[in-house]
Amino acid sequence: MVQKRLMTAQMKLIVRELLRLDMHPIIRCKIKICEELLEAGNIDSCSIMLDKIMERETASQAEKESYAIIIDQATQLSIQLIA
Repeated sequence: MVQKRLMTAQMKLIVRELLRLDMHPIIRCKIKICEELLEAGNIDSCSIMLDKIMERETASQAEKESYAIIIDQATQLSIQLIA
């Protein structure tokens, strides 16, 4: 149960930060779908979609760098919530 809450908090942070980035409207729409999946409690599907979004070949170097920062923030959040 605690692990599920941690994952949900991480995913919410990732989605929120991704929505702040300047992205193609189709990618933004996919991120909004991830947000809806989280609302429905479907963490696994959200995680899979986020992975595909962040690992896509068409992502620019700037996007990839932003993704790395966002993942680091999510990791730090987990550490803080565990401590």
